[in-house]
Amino acid sequence: MESTRAVRIPAVRRDAERTPIVGTERASPAWDNQSGRQRAVRTYGLFLAALLAIYGIFLGSFLTAPETGVRSNLSGYGLFSLLLVAIGLIGFVLTVWRAPREIRASDSEIVVRERSGRERRFPRGPGFVVSVLKRYPEGPFSEGPTEMVRVSLPDGTARIYLVNEGLIPAATPA
Repeated sequence: MESTRAVRIPAVRRDAERTPIVGTERASPAWDNQSGRQRAVRTYGLFLAALLAIYGIFLGSFLTAPETGVRSNLSGYGLFSLLLVAIGLIGFVLTVWRAPREIRASDSEIVVRERSGRERRFPRGPGFVVSVLKRYPEGPFSEGPTEMVRVSLPDGTARIYLVNEGLIPAATPA
């Protein structure tokens, strides 16, 4: 009678799917930036809730002011509301807009499909640098770990993106 032995089957790693095949020029399939988008949207939601709470406090103090001139000044309310909208839009650009929809990578370039649908192409080569500015662990803001990365080109232009960890691997020129 033959004895049986246990066989260990390793779990599939998500990062293994993202590793481009060396030596091919073909672009890999698009990689969804789900955790990056989650972190951006949830962070912006918290920012917007705080901003609206501050707006409510100031609006309440304007409405309960003892001087009638402050309560009846409609241009003051309008200016304060415009300031709220401007700060809210700036917060949106700094959080949600930096989380691209998807990323495709090959040995020759990285293609980033941004929130607007526009595709930015970053050719790999001398002067192409991807650096990780900040790593965020998984938690209440995203279901997976995320990174804030800076993609720099030789002409001095750079873009900052909030992406899933390892989606754009950090690289420096050889």
